[in-house]
Amino acid sequence: MAIKPVSKPLVSLTIDEPQVHLTITIGNFHVGGSFVQFEDQTAPVAKGNISQLLLGEKAVLAGRKLKIITSVITANSVTNNIAVTIAFQGTATEPGVIHDTVDNTGDYYILTTEYQFQ
Repeated sequence: MAIKPVSKPLVSLTIDEPQVHLTITIGNFHVGGSFVQFEDQTAPVAKGNISQLLLGEKAVLAGRKLKIITSVITANSVTNNIAVTIAFQGTATEPGVIHDTVDNTGDYYILTTEYQFQ
């Protein structure tokens, strides 16, 4: 069992609605969860399955940075292709889909992404 850590560059998000919600989907019948934390807080906003998580109001989010760590265990023996969709409702940004692969079923894929709210 191998671990593949991946970090993506900072993404700027323009808020265009009063509130912002976050949904993270792990595809290809693999399993996993996410850890969501603002840079200026020590406690996580949420961890585990993230679906329609209210991140906050536009005025509170502006200027803040959000870090997401998503861990995927390749549990589907048919494919080792990874697909993670990170969708922010309330921003002008389309959902981001990260595609990657691991070598073997049972390998871990650890994705780190960061977002700056504008």
